[in-house]
Amino acid sequence: MSTQRTQRSDSSSLQGLSRALDVLRALERRSGLTLADLHRATHLPKPTLLRILHTLAGEGFVRRRTADGTWWLAWRPGQSRLARQKELIAEAGSGELDALTALAGWPSDLSLYNRGMMELVETTRDGVPLEQVPLGHRVPVLASAVGRCWLGHCPEEERAAIVDMLRRSTSPYDRLAHKPEVIADIVATARRQGYAFRIRGYQGLLRPHAGRRTAMAVPIVARARIRACLNIVWDARYLAETDFVVAHLAMMQQAAARIGQRLDRLMAEEEG
Repeated sequence: MSTQRTQRSDSSSLQGLSRALDVLRALERRSGLTLADLHRATHLPKPTLLRILHTLAGEGFVRRRTADGTWWLAWRPGQSRLARQKELIAEAGSGELDALTALAGWPSDLSLYNRGMMELVETTRDGVPLEQVPLGHRVPVLASAVGRCWLGHCPEEERAAIVDMLRRSTSPYDRLAHKPEVIADIVATARRQGYAFRIRGYQGLLRPHAGRRTAMAVPIVARARIRACLNIVWDARYLAETDFVVAHLAMMQQAAARIGQRLDRLMAEEEG
């Protein structure tokens, strides 16, 4: 009798694990899902989904955004210093990205530099038919707005290390690293303007019609150094870059300042 109970318990545990993996796979395909979205994606009853989600959240695998109630994959605290840094940046930007997107009418992201590329930490692109990308998506430094912004505002020693790594890369997007005059111009322009654009035509080679889209990024500073970049992606057919700066730069810089201040507090709490 006890053997049968053990077998049923094992079977139930494996079924629960399988269901939890189904939820994680659904969020890997597209984060920012509501409970109804996850119900449609997994076909699991909503009460079961809630139990799974709360268990996964308690273990640090997923998180729920309070602004809209959507569920996202989480950077698990304790995995590494970088993982925790991503978690703090995402937390600092919670709510600010949604508010910025509502004001600008275009999706926004938070990204940081990680091993030769810029990595997406938080986004409002889910549900918007414009370059939908998952958390963790990586883009080249010298072609992207966030990468150029980071390069222009990071410390000199870090910039030199980044450029040296890019020179060893085989990616076509990193060939500009072999041209010191180009790097100097990227840095000087980002510093002078306080923002950066992606290169013309970037993503057009990868996705149909994506060449019509562009992006502008501003730095997020905490503890007296750049920690992330905030960008907005939009369709250049509707608003030229110069007009976008006039319309949206101030609100982006204000949002970046608030995120930086909140990140500063979170980092202080982490240390103390």
